[in-house]
Amino acid sequence: MTKNKIYFLALFFLVIDQVSKLLIETYLGERLTIIKNFFYLDYHRNSGAAFGLFQNSRFFLIVITVVVLVALSKIIVKELSISKLMGLTYALLIGGIFGNFFDRIFRTYVIDFLSFRIFSRAMPIFNFADSFIVIGALLLLIFNFKEMFDEYQSRK
Repeated sequence: MTKNKIYFLALFFLVIDQVSKLLIETYLGERLTIIKNFFYLDYHRNSGAAFGLFQNSRFFLIVITVVVLVALSKIIVKELSISKLMGLTYALLIGGIFGNFFDRIFRTYVIDFLSFRIFSRAMPIFNFADSFIVIGALLLLIFNFKEMFDEYQSRK
C-alpha cells in the first residue's frame, strides 16, 4: 500500500469519528437504548484517557499524542514496502489518534458515546476513534509476534 493511501484511509477514519461525535453532540439529548440491557448511545465528556485514566491531564495527553504520531510517521517513512494489512493498521492508528487529538485541542475533552452493559455490568464508554486505536494496536501486536515467531523459526 502506498503511503498516500495510508494517510487517505486515516483521514477517512478521522472523518467517521468526527462526524459521529458531531451527530451525538448535536442530536443526542439523553441516553438512547439501541439493544435493551446491552447497547446504548450515551453522550459523555471525557477529560482523560481510556478507562478514566489521566483525568484533567489535557496537556500531558496532547504531548503524548504528538510523540506517538511523530513516531508512527517516522516508521511509515522508513518502510520500503507496506502490505495492505499493515497499511490498514497504520491508518486505523493514525485516524483514531487524530480523532481524539482533535477533540482535546478543539473541545478540551473527548466525546465518548458507545456504551455497553455485559452481564448487567456497565463497561467504559468509548467512541469510534478508541475502537480504531484498539484494533490497530492489536493488529500491530499480532504483526510483531508473527515477526518474532518467524525469526525464531528461521534460527532453528
